[in-house]
Amino acid sequence: MRRMLGLLMILCLALTGCADEENQPEPDSKAESAKITLTPVDPFEGEAAKLKNFLGTMTGGFKLRYEGDGKPNATLNLDLWENGKKVGSFGSIMDVFFDPGDPDNREVEIIMSIDSVPAAAQGGVDSIKVGIVHDSGTGVSTFTRPVDPKLTARGLIHYSEPVTLTATGDVPVWGMHATSTNSIRSGDFTQEALSGMEWGMIATLRFDE
Repeated sequence: MRRMLGLLMILCLALTGCADEENQPEPDSKAESAKITLTPVDPFEGEAAKLKNFLGTMTGGFKLRYEGDGKPNATLNLDLWENGKKVGSFGSIMDVFFDPGDPDNREVEIIMSIDSVPAAAQGGVDSIKVGIVHDSGTGVSTFTRPVDPKLTARGLIHYSEPVTLTATGDVPVWGMHATSTNSIRSGDFTQEALSGMEWGMIATLRFDE
């Protein structure tokens, strides 16, 4: 039901072009050696399958659960990559583990969707919607980026099995890559694969002290 609510909120933003962003307080603690378990989820499982035709195939999700003595200070950044190098970021969501209804909650589900929409003054824009789903509620944020018309093929990058991550530095968790050659390979988060991307949007967890 929580996932269904998150998808409905993302769909609402896709249809109206508005965004619902939450003000979140600064985190109060940090676990130096916290372990994060990332578990892929199917956002369209069960009754949510009916929304797939509206949100499209460029949608995915995953759960994050941390183990440790304190809540990690984790920011979800949307990083841009060009020709195998990170060139900047165009959006971020701070303190993704913050749950206003349950400070002790250790798990969050994140749903992400990318949709290209026409724009009169540009060739179009990618609208990236990020839903943060907690037990106590759901928040959705929207970010936009101009579309490069030369990039004619695109594909998602995501984990297919649960993985354990260490809460230090920058950790890629989801993304999209694109190419101008009309031929694209399946992507992953190895340094070799990232350095071979012509263009990419990578959602990265950044853990700060």
